Amino acid sequence: MNELQALIKIIGPRRLSRFLVTGSRGWVDWQTIRDALRAVHIHSPDAVMVNGKAYGADCLCAAMWQHAGGVVEFHVPEWKVMGPKAGVVRNIRMVESGVDLCLAFIVNKSSGASQCAEYAEYRNVPTIRFEV
Repeated sequence: MNELQALIKIIGPRRLSRFLVTGSRGWVDWQTIRDALRAVHIHSPDAVMVNGKAYGADCLCAAMWQHAGGVVEFHVPEWKVMGPKAGVVRNIRMVESGVDLCLAFIVNKSSGASQCAEYAEYRNVPTIRFEV
């Protein structure tokens, strides 16, 4: 089963209220993002996307979801206040914000997106990893 099929199986007949996207700054495969977001949109067009507002996958996801009329809730890391741990703290907060699903778009096992996906799995949030 590929990632998209797994995503459709997880969503099934239920409607999502909030879903998280996390991803690598180097992610450029907009077609995979489009297909994943289309699957979410078909089942849950009113779901709020929780997004870390980083370059790469996060920005692509936000732009596509907003273009489809979706709402995006941005969580920006507080680098000046927290220093190097700001990204990890932001990722934890996003997972703990009550998301129903995590979509992770990961290039070369990038640390931030991988950490966020691992924490989502640890918190029993259904997680689909799209990895290159």
